[in-house]
Amino acid sequence: MKILWVSNHSTLPTAYGQQTALVVPRLRAAGHEVTIFATAGCEGAPERLADGTLVLPRLRDRFGNDVVLNHAEFVKPDLVVTLLDPHVLLPEVYGKLPWCAYAPIDCAPPRAAAIRALRAARWIWSPSAFGARQIEYAVERPVRHVPHGVDPGIFHPGDRTEARRRLTALGFDEEDFLVSMVAANREDPPRKGFDEALAALRMFRIEVPEARLYLHADEQGVFGGVDLGRLVRRAGVEDRVLFAPQYQLACGMLGPPFVADVYRASDVVLSTSHGEGACLPLIEAQMCGTPVLAADNTSQTEVTPPASRLPCRPYRMLGEASARFAPEGVAVLAALREARAGRLAAGDVSRFAIDRVVSEHVLPAIEEIAAEVSTR
Repeated sequence: MKILWVSNHSTLPTAYGQQTALVVPRLRAAGHEVTIFATAGCEGAPERLADGTLVLPRLRDRFGNDVVLNHAEFVKPDLVVTLLDPHVLLPEVYGKLPWCAYAPIDCAPPRAAAIRALRAARWIWSPSAFGARQIEYAVERPVRHVPHGVDPGIFHPGDRTEARRRLTALGFDEEDFLVSMVAANREDPPRKGFDEALAALRMFRIEVPEARLYLHADEQGVFGGVDLGRLVRRAGVEDRVLFAPQYQLACGMLGPPFVADVYRASDVVLSTSHGEGACLPLIEAQMCGTPVLAADNTSQTEVTPPASRLPCRPYRMLGEASARFAPEGVAVLAALREARAGRLAAGDVSRFAIDRVVSEHVLPAIEEIAAEVSTR
């Protein structure tokens, strides 16, 4: 099939960018003709990747609503796949295309704008079983679960001491009990549960003075998030929190190999997020052999061992009928105690290895669409 893939550029170290980098070459290897419309990472003029893939730029709209029809007229695709949050896509635009919405869902039910958009899509995938169920309930149509994949050539177990040595510039000591969060800080109020993590750290450091929290996140919230430095100071734990190198993070220099070292260097990887559409960091960390702690909600439940799940309470999102799910700080504290005692282990996430995901999920989903299109 001729496919227009609408998502982040493959060079961006975002979850969407990583999926573009992993999936598109495998689609091409399977015989599909793929063009990328990069809604982030390409502006001004088209470009060609090293393998010859054409990348089309965005114009003024961050999500391609103003130019996707023109790009489609230029490419003439049989299928347009959007790996983007569905609530940002205009149904009156994307609904004119042979559109497959690859839709992460991080709340229950989906946002009203997401439901409106998804009703205009011809086919719907979701990277979590949770998302697929929520969409099916909302739009009353079948939804295919197509997981995201991870490259086991990058995310695999390694020497913890060597990983820590490579990351010494971050500022932790060898004897530190290192808790890491890989969480994009792009929302205000934040979805990632920074307050709950910091509240637990404030209590945990009394029992474990060597505890450190590494935040792989934008400290100042310059991309639309919160001022994390202020939250850290308010919690009184500034001597226990380390941030990713901010210049390198902002400029996209801390790619998957760096993040893999963070996982290997960590004693536990924490996600207090109130909702996730796929939560790749939990999968990546466990592929590196590192135990995780995660809020028992949305897609996180699917990729976290039962002993590592944090109980949550639901709350309504501001201005929405949808709910997210926040863990309590005391629950995070209790779980950190379990991690410190060595009673947690990484789960088996081998099913998310990218070649397996593509062969078992992505290609069959596309073949199903191709068969449907050929009979029309």
